[in-house]
Amino acid sequence: MSDGFTSGFYYRPRVDFELLSTYHEGLIALSGCLAGEIPRLLLRGNYREAYSTASKYRNLFGADHFYLELQDHGIPEQKEVNAQIIRMGKELGIPLVATNDIHYTKKEAEGRLQA
Repeated sequence: MSDGFTSGFYYRPRVDFELLSTYHEGLIALSGCLAGEIPRLLLRGNYREAYSTASKYRNLFGADHFYLELQDHGIPEQKEVNAQIIRMGKELGIPLVATNDIHYTKKEAEGRLQA
């Protein structure tokens, strides 16, 4: 069992920066979907804090182990966030990766993962 389940669990498993700092070696990290820390800051109009947060993760994981995510699910907010993510990637030298926000490959699998 991971620490995200045992000590960070609050409705869902959670991992904070302190835990990531302890176990970051060898991990590849992505910035996340619209619900992620960096996109949420961007949606609130806080580019400066989002930039600082992205820089913090790049410094923790290393330039070759942290990526900014671009997604396009036809959500208007994603278009807005993607433009800022592209700008931020250029400014910070963080590579971009295109992903899809997939939680389950089959709808019936969803119920098996819940407690």
